[in-house]
Amino acid sequence: MPIRSLLRYLLNNEQIIQKLADSKPVRRAAQLTVFVSQKAKESGFDSVSKFSEGFKQGETNASKPVRRRK
Repeated sequence: MPIRSLLRYLLNNEQIIQKLADSKPVRRAAQLTVFVSQKAKESGFDSVSKFSEGFKQGETNASKPVRRRK
């Protein structure tokens, strides 16, 4: 599939990833994610802190395994 190979090329291109990371929309999305996470922690949502701790440690706690299409 040409789309899959094109996406693989784009996602493995370090210069493109760096440009995306430095773009305003991606930076703003990251800021909003941190803001929402901090507000949820302040409000006392325990599941958010458990998720963020697991995310920092590199754990994934998915309820179902992800199935790939063939």
